[in-house]
Amino acid sequence: MKSEFRKLLKAQKLLQQAILQGEDSKSKEAAFYKELDNIKPESYKAEKFDTIARDLGFHGIFEIMQRVAEKALECDKDFVGANRHMGHALVEIGKHEDISTKKIKEGIERLERALDLAEIRKLTSLQEKIQVELLKARKISFLKQLEIDTEVSNDLIEELARKAEVIQKLYIIMKKPKEERIDGE
Repeated sequence: MKSEFRKLLKAQKLLQQAILQGEDSKSKEAAFYKELDNIKPESYKAEKFDTIARDLGFHGIFEIMQRVAEKALECDKDFVGANRHMGHALVEIGKHEDISTKKIKEGIERLERALDLAEIRKLTSLQEKIQVELLKARKISFLKQLEIDTEVSNDLIEELARKAEVIQKLYIIMKKPKEERIDGE
């Protein structure tokens, strides 16, 4: 069992090195996922995955961080760290989606769950960290929604401008006497 986790840590190290060095990391990512999938959740405590998820988040590898947090949640759905890392990963992934705040909202829900669990367990320092992350996540959600709303508004303004131009042309055409109109007007 321990060798499975060592293989996962080794695959993580190779993946992070490839990303930091700007190499193509697809094969290293596949190897990491293979090792992650080989681990049976019932064989390990969720805490084992905490460091891995934190390191991945530190390096900005949020999609993989999400998968590691999912594996930790399979071990223990009430583990504060796994809920926190899942929330953080979802918020970061959601920041880069084009037209939705769904992932950000899911991330906020996970962070709120982590905060509730930390309060139950009286983990004061962790509560403070999660509260800060929640504030950041809510700000990201607000800014993302503002970005989406602005884009929609700009699209509507462009559409209205095109329609106004067509109406203006029709008005000019209708004002001309019939004799002056060119066929097709």
